[in-house]
Amino acid sequence: MCMQSSGETPGSGENGALKLLRVIHRIWRVNLHLTMEVPPGEFFVLQILERHRAEHPDQEGIYVSSIARRARMAPSQVSRMLRGLEERKLVGRVVDEKDRRNTYVFLTESGELICKKQRAQIDGYLRRVTEAFGTEKMDTFIQLCGEMAEVMEQEAEKERQRRNG
Repeated sequence: MCMQSSGETPGSGENGALKLLRVIHRIWRVNLHLTMEVPPGEFFVLQILERHRAEHPDQEGIYVSSIARRARMAPSQVSRMLRGLEERKLVGRVVDEKDRRNTYVFLTESGELICKKQRAQIDGYLRRVTEAFGTEKMDTFIQLCGEMAEVMEQEAEKERQRRNG
């Protein structure tokens, strides 16, 4: 068991960092996907397609490269995922008439239904978690996580600049 050295507060030092990583890991490991029809990564891609259609109803779909950029995934990884989604008829593809080397990906009706159903499941689960945790504590937690994310992004940018500078 790792003991805290004198003078350290619970959130400081190596001990605090390890505690934070363990908590984040525990939250991340929750097996929500066991009740879902598509794994979290695929659901995230379906959400990107759904959001794109809502934002750009005049477009046929979205390029794989755009999905990869939004998902922060390699295009090859996204392509593999899309192949599986296409086999299950959750997404479709259309060749770009202006540039036949490009293909648009779009959400099918089945994909849209899965999105709605899965989102309702997640919303229900998170509503129950919030009720059990307490709305006020959840609001505070979300606010603190947002502030922490900002600090982490700033520190990561400083680190990038140090390495490239």
